[in-house]
Amino acid sequence: MRRRLTVALSAFVATCAFSGCSLFSSAKPVEVRWFSPESLASTGPQPPAEPGTRRLALGRVTSSALLRNHIVFRRSSVELGTYDDLEWTDYPETYVRHALLRALYETNRFVEASGPGVPTLDVDVIGFEEVRHGPARGGCVQLAYELRDGDTILSSGVVTAERPGAAGTEIDQVVRAIAGALDDATTRLAASAHDALSALVGHGTR
Repeated sequence: MRRRLTVALSAFVATCAFSGCSLFSSAKPVEVRWFSPESLASTGPQPPAEPGTRRLALGRVTSSALLRNHIVFRRSSVELGTYDDLEWTDYPETYVRHALLRALYETNRFVEASGPGVPTLDVDVIGFEEVRHGPARGGCVQLAYELRDGDTILSSGVVTAERPGAAGTEIDQVVRAIAGALDDATTRLAASAHDALSALVGHGTR
């Protein structure tokens, strides 16, 4: 009986040692830090734009399952990773939607509208990440879009904006780089949508 008890205890200790049993673990819990690029949104003077007379609806803004709360970093063109202890306060698609609302309507490019006959802009967030070029760390935002009228696609494309960072950049500066890339990408997307609709009107298709 004593022999069986000794063998069982030895097996239990060995199992705990192998699997990191909490009885013997002294690891500290992960301390998560939270960030928001929206707090760095541009509030300075906007570039001049003609008075908004074109109506436009902002439709779906979606993103992949990877782009959730954990901050994403890119190691190479084919490899992404996430930080366990660095998170956004909201999903990137939420930041993109808010930035697009500013870029589309607060710059007088468009009048916010909805309903039949109103073009709709749908956006997919395909990049919202820290990028690494050797020791330097910057930020990149990539947006795929479709401008449609009902089931008809009027225009589509991908807008990519990247802000560089310095070598050994702290995460605060990386967040600032991503926030800058977000401003750049949404401003360029708003301009692309405006140019596309202007071209269609010029050709008499709208």
